[in-house]
Amino acid sequence: MNGCIWWLYLCAPVLLFFCGVMMKIIIRGGGPWWNPHDWYVGLDLTFLAFSSGLLHLIELLKTKITTVDSQQKMLFAGLFVVLTAAMLFFEVMLHQRLQSDAHGTPIKPGKAQVLVLGFVANGIGLGLFLGFLLLVKGV
Repeated sequence: MNGCIWWLYLCAPVLLFFCGVMMKIIIRGGGPWWNPHDWYVGLDLTFLAFSSGLLHLIELLKTKITTVDSQQKMLFAGLFVVLTAAMLFFEVMLHQRLQSDAHGTPIKPGKAQVLVLGFVANGIGLGLFLGFLLLVKGV
């Protein structure tokens, strides 16, 4: 049963991730099918990790704290939520700097934008989400 729950925790967000990418493509409308902006999903993944961590912390707060182990779990979950919130704002800053100029005009995707937003920001979001699954939730 535990293996089934692990797959549920992993597959449901991955499916939602690809649904989010498809929605961005549909909302954008015309143009080429491949647009790097559609794949800048680091913010989405980081927010997913943040909300998952926050819900996990709320679950832990509902239970009685009776052991040192449960106190450590709660502390670790709280630290994860704080770290994820900080990384969320860091990624917002990256997107603001690399996707538009000072006047809000969109910038065409260049190598730096694709590297930072496509790989670094997405990697941060994916790392936080997997960190939640493996370290915080422990499935």
